[in-house]
Amino acid sequence: MNKHLFTILEYPKIKELLKREVYTSPGERFLKKLTPTSDFLLIQEWQRETTEMKNILEIEGSPPFIALDDIEGDIKHSEIHGSILTAKTLLIISRVLECFYLIKDFFNKISDEKYPLIKSKIDKLKVFRLLEKEIKKCIDEEAEILDEASTVLKKIRQQIRSTEKNIRDKLEHMVRDPQNRTFIQDDIITMRQGRFVLPIKQQEKSKFPGIVHDKSESGVTVFVEPLPIVKLNNELRELYQEEKKEEYKVLQKLTALVGQNSVDILNSYQELGNLDFINAKAKLSLQMKAIEPKVNNRGIIYLKKARHPLLKTSVVPINIELGKEFDVLVVTGPNTGGKTVTLKTVGLLHLMTQSGLHIPAGIDSEIAVFSKIFADIGDEQSIEQNLSTFSAHMKQIIEVLDLADESSLVLLDELGAGTDPSEGSALSMAILDSLRSKGGKVLSTTHHDSIKAYAYLTDRVMNARVEFDEDTLQPTYEITIGLPGKSCAFSVAEKLGMSDRVIKDAQKYLEKEKLDLENLIKKMEKDRNLMTVNLEYSEREKREIVELKKELETKIGTFESEKKKIVLDAYREAEEIISSTEKRAKEIINSIKNKRPDKEKFTEEQNSLKRLSKEIEKNINKHKPSQKKEEQFNEGDFVLIKSLNREGVIIEKNKKKNQCLIQINHLKLTIPFDDIKRTNKTQIKKVNSDKIDYISSYSLQRNRLEKKSKFSHKINIRQMTVRDAQIRLEKYLDDAFLLNVSPVYIIHGKGKGILRENVAQLLSQLSYVKSYRYGDSREGGEGVTIVYF
Repeated sequence: MNKHLFTILEYPKIKELLKREVYTSPGERFLKKLTPTSDFLLIQEWQRETTEMKNILEIEGSPPFIALDDIEGDIKHSEIHGSILTAKTLLIISRVLECFYLIKDFFNKISDEKYPLIKSKIDKLKVFRLLEKEIKKCIDEEAEILDEASTVLKKIRQQIRSTEKNIRDKLEHMVRDPQNRTFIQDDIITMRQGRFVLPIKQQEKSKFPGIVHDKSESGVTVFVEPLPIVKLNNELRELYQEEKKEEYKVLQKLTALVGQNSVDILNSYQELGNLDFINAKAKLSLQMKAIEPKVNNRGIIYLKKARHPLLKTSVVPINIELGKEFDVLVVTGPNTGGKTVTLKTVGLLHLMTQSGLHIPAGIDSEIAVFSKIFADIGDEQSIEQNLSTFSAHMKQIIEVLDLADESSLVLLDELGAGTDPSEGSALSMAILDSLRSKGGKVLSTTHHDSIKAYAYLTDRVMNARVEFDEDTLQPTYEITIGLPGKSCAFSVAEKLGMSDRVIKDAQKYLEKEKLDLENLIKKMEKDRNLMTVNLEYSEREKREIVELKKELETKIGTFESEKKKIVLDAYREAEEIISSTEKRAKEIINSIKNKRPDKEKFTEEQNSLKRLSKEIEKNINKHKPSQKKEEQFNEGDFVLIKSLNREGVIIEKNKKKNQCLIQINHLKLTIPFDDIKRTNKTQIKKVNSDKIDYISSYSLQRNRLEKKSKFSHKINIRQMTVRDAQIRLEKYLDDAFLLNVSPVYIIHGKGKGILRENVAQLLSQLSYVKSYRYGDSREGGEGVTIVYF
């Protein structure tokens, strides 16, 4: 990876976006040194750091970073014995030390378990609270040394203020003295060369005893130090010198304290810069609505809804796969369709991931870690080196072929362009073969038809195309993998009004292979659409079967539980009956034994046995299952099918099998009597059962599947009358609902909106319609209504 690659893929612009979010000088140094790495473990660590900081920003708030000047050189200077830092520099250092404390305090309030990587860096950050307070005690916010910096300094400054007051008092007395009024130019006291003076008229200076220190630009005024205050001014100057010496000592003492802690301060300063840099990456992730991608070292790329991070307008996300089912992806399609942007997006997102940055893509997107990334994108022609576009491309590709290996990602734009099409395409296929043999992953764009066929016929090479809307004559910027891009020249010319004759003549000039390829592409597109529809149908059927299986398993479980309970209760009751019967039988037997057979009759015992027999028979009848009378249902009755929760009408009864044939709209179902109950609707006229075909459950399910496979998701009612459209549409919607086909597309056109309004009115009246909407720009806009059941 070199500077040329970074420039082509616009990596420096990403670093510029990061720079806007960095506060500190060491943070900027981390950013300046940032380059993608191929160290897999380090990439994972960088990504987790960014994610942790992003979560902190979203949950805990922003860390209190402060914009700071660079102090690294000053800290190192403080290590020199006897060196002195200025008051301003020491003030800046105190602010850096305060930032250490604020950042440490902020992160100490956060859980260690949630953010282990960030907390490990915080542990390395030391605070220097005493040093910070000592500097602030001696130096104010204006970088002035305070009186409290030392007792000697405080005493000197008190003497200075006292001497200055004494001098001013004497000078004010001179100014107010009437004898001096003729000599003094203005009633002010000023300073020249560090000494107090009075402004005296030029012509009167000889009459006023004193030392001349300066004169005005006009020469009218001279500034004279009166002789009576010369001694006081001398004393004041000596005090000023003593003050500077003491200030020097204060600065020297503070510098020595900084020097004693220089190593720890510099280490913490670097950690602060690292945290600042990670914070910048997290803030950029939030701005881009980016995610932490999965990373692998298996060469598998899976980008879902990926967006180029530098495009500001509404971006159409792309889906790209590479490395799992195929190693070479050939993207074709019209110019300005987004092919080059796709290459740059894939390349730039890999550079960002390998730099620890999140990428603007969908969840579950996956990035492969490559040790080498090559890009031949754009026009590399050079006037100075006398290189054509083709020569410039070849020079780049030769270098790629020499250096690429199994851990390389190669991005090639307009492969084979700039020379004879047949030779260019042949050379392109050989280049792709060579890169494929080296084990690298290749993403290439081209316009050559032979390369489309090559991708279709070659193992682990796949076609893809950028989509083009032939109705609007505009690219949609979407990527479809599995199909090559087809030529749109004829369709565009036809849409723009070119005559059919010219287009047919043009088609005659096309080579047969070209026409065959176009027809092959159309057939592949049709087959792919059919496969997509069938796959959706199969998935929907699979979901229904899974749901039905779950429901049946639940019902079976409930049934088994109830069955066990019923059997257990029956056993218990049977035991009670048997026990009671045995007891009474024993009593009767004992009574018979006690009587003499020749003299006493057994009338009472016989009656007891009859009563016992009747009680047993009564208990048996009580536990016999009750039989529902089929006569309570008649042909023509409206009934509710309990298991389906749907209403229908009985059209035929089968008394032998205890079941009946029920019509539900256009379907006929065979349902047992115990699964139906009468509704309050009035009985309809008896249906002639001789004219109705009996449909078994098996044949009904088979017919339903056959109907569903042939059922169209679209109905076109354009150019119909409102009445005809309503009749046809009602039947279509009923069939769609009963076949569980959802959604369906009603094509009514735009026109004056009459059909559209009637369709909406009908849909609002149907209870089984869940929702409906107009199509988007790709689905037909307001000319199509999409219905969900």
